[in-house]
Amino acid sequence: MVYKLVEVHRDCLMLNFAIKSISDAGFQSEIPTTTTAVNQMEVFIRVFDSTMGRIVDGAPGALSDFTKLITNGECTYLAAQMIMSSLIHECPGGMNLVKIMQDVNESIKDHQTMQTQLSIAKGAAWPKVMQAVASMVAKKSLNPADIQILFQAYSSADPPPVGLLRFKGFAELLIESLFSTDPKIPTDHRPKYIFLLSYMAAVFEKWSVPSKKDHTQTRLDIFKEDLKFTQESLRKILEMSAKGNDVVSELPAVFNFLKFGVISLGMIHWIGKTVKEPSYFKFAGESRNTPAHLIIIDEIATLHPTLHRRILDLLVELFEAPWPQLDVLIRLELQKMFLDRMIHLVSCGCVLPVLGYVRSAYAKQDTDVSVFRHFVLELLDVIAPPYSVALVKHLLPLVSDNAVTGMLRHADGKDPVSVFLEDCKNVDVV
Repeated sequence: MVYKLVEVHRDCLMLNFAIKSISDAGFQSEIPTTTTAVNQMEVFIRVFDSTMGRIVDGAPGALSDFTKLITNGECTYLAAQMIMSSLIHECPGGMNLVKIMQDVNESIKDHQTMQTQLSIAKGAAWPKVMQAVASMVAKKSLNPADIQILFQAYSSADPPPVGLLRFKGFAELLIESLFSTDPKIPTDHRPKYIFLLSYMAAVFEKWSVPSKKDHTQTRLDIFKEDLKFTQESLRKILEMSAKGNDVVSELPAVFNFLKFGVISLGMIHWIGKTVKEPSYFKFAGESRNTPAHLIIIDEIATLHPTLHRRILDLLVELFEAPWPQLDVLIRLELQKMFLDRMIHLVSCGCVLPVLGYVRSAYAKQDTDVSVFRHFVLELLDVIAPPYSVALVKHLLPLVSDNAVTGMLRHADGKDPVSVFLEDCKNVDVV
């Protein structure tokens, strides 16, 4: 009742005092993150700490609640950014907080927060660089003039902080432009695009601990040892990708470059564009051979766990595509092929996201059951007990469905399906 009243009577001193008292008593986890009472700094700090703890513990909905908390107003957003910025440099494992802030900023990308983010990234001393990045991100389009400004700044003896380049929107614009199946970058500007993408991926800076007096930091060193090698690797992989389907002849060399995260990220984008061409899968289903581009995807999944979500998103898009130009039987073979890639993701550690998607896809009842039967049979071949409760919750409904696995079971109970169902009896699923 108090929380509802404070939303209606925001200036009521008694209600705001009640919220503060609840927080002082240690019940800050009960205070809704959307209440305007968190604009009180003491309350905000306690709720911030409580919500951050839920994120660390992996609590469902914690990130969403955290986003609501810090976007109650400009003050709460700025305070959260400053706190996170300090924690990144002062706490062990603080760099993990960068990903949290990126996710938060992505969820509120429609708000005008870019200038604040750039300022916290130490961009105030480089107004032209700030303006160039903010302009391109806002317009969602790269501008050769702004690229020239950034290139000159980061090629200088005293470059701006690399953090000004490391904004998700800007990085994706560079990757989309360079790894496009129909590149439109002017030839004379291409090396500059490659340089900027390499710089944000390969350069590391060492900063001093924020001073206690004014929280300023001094850059102690810039490590550029890997910059030239990353540039050269990007240039070569782009030359290979320009060959299109002929990339199969370059597979050993391509695999060698995939150890670079930025190159793997670019290849996911390029492969996504390439395989969506109407003619690409025309003969893949008939031959039953895995196309070279999907083999590259498997290799990326093996090398880069942080890219599993992007790979799964691409596979889901391919699995759900209608492919109207293909025969029904070929479409079924393609769907099995995409599920095989998802099983490889499971073997690489991306278990629950894959199982969660396949379970929801089966629930839609718009795909032939033989496709899911194939998935179950192949998956049971790569997993073994003991099984977690979460895995059983996702997989048991599919495996126990007689329509899916009925014809896979034997009377002696020694088939993989029966063995899995027997093992699941030892798991306490609430």
